[in-house]
Amino acid sequence: TLAKTGHLDISGLQHIVDGKEVTNSKGIYTLMIVQLIPKGLIGILVAALLSGLMSQISGALNSISTMVSYDIYKRYKPEATDKQLVKTGKISAGIAMIVSLLMLPLLNSYESIFNGLNDIIAHIAPPITCVFLLGIFWKGASAQSSKLTLWIGSALGVAVFATGKLMPASFIGSIPFMMMAFYLFCACVIIQVTASYIYPVQHTVESDKLYWRSPFESLKSPGWAGIGNYKVLSILLLVIMSVLFWVFR
Repeated sequence: TLAKTGHLDISGLQHIVDGKEVTNSKGIYTLMIVQLIPKGLIGILVAALLSGLMSQISGALNSISTMVSYDIYKRYKPEATDKQLVKTGKISAGIAMIVSLLMLPLLNSYESIFNGLNDIIAHIAPPITCVFLLGIFWKGASAQSSKLTLWIGSALGVAVFATGKLMPASFIGSIPFMMMAFYLFCACVIIQVTASYIYPVQHTVESDKLYWRSPFESLKSPGWAGIGNYKVLSILLLVIMSVLFWVFR
C-alpha cells in the first residue's frame, strides 16, 4: 500500500524472475526504516532493535546452559561441583552458538526470517503443545507417555523438517508448514494416548489437582473486581481482535 501511494520506493528491491517482476521482501523492513523514519530516530531505533536482539540471544543461551547443566548433567552426575556445572553450561552455550551459526544459510533460503522461524517452530512445537494440552484436559495422561511423546515427537519433527529441506519436491516437502504442524500434533496425540494406555497413570493427591475436570473450570475463579477482571479483559481482547480482523481482512 505504501509503495502504491508513493510513500515507499521499492524499485531497488525489484528484479525480473522468469519474465515476471518480483519484489525481494527481505529488504522491506530496512527500507521502511530508512525512508519512513526521521533521520534522528533511525539510530535510536537501531539501538533498540540491537538491544532487543541481544536480550533474546542472552536469554536463550542462559536457558540452554541452565537446562543442560542442571536438568541433564547434574541429574546423571549429582556429585558435580559448581565449577563443573559452570563449565558444562559454557560448553553447551558455545555448541548452541555454533549450531545457530550453521543454520544461517538455511534461514537465508526463506522469503523472510519470520517465515523461517515459523517453519522451524512448527516442527518443534507440536509435541510440547500435545503434552501440555493433554496433561491439563485429560486425566489419563501419564508421565511416561509424556516423556515418550516428547522424545518421539521431537525426533519425528526433526526428521520431517530435514526431509522437507533435503527433498523439497517430495510429498512432505510440498506440505505447508502450518498444515505440517497440525499433522505432527495429531501424530503426537495418537502417540501419547496410546502410550498412556500402555503405561497408565498412577494419580496421587498432588497430581489429582493438576488437571481440569472441565474446560470451563478456569472461569469459576471470581477474579478482580471492575474492569481489571480477567473475564472483562478477555471479552475486550476478543472484540479488539475481531475488529482488527474485519478491518485488515
